[in-house]
Amino acid sequence: MPSFLEYGEYPYVTADEIKKALRLKSAFSTMLDQMQ
Repeated sequence: MPSFLEYGEYPYVTADEIKKALRLKSAFSTMLDQMQ
């Protein structure tokens, strides 16, 4: 899981986009977990 320090390399990414990405990522992991 990427740390927020890594996001520091992409100053043009907004906090909202990061939150959206993290939500998508966790939703995706949940989906994968349910498939197994």
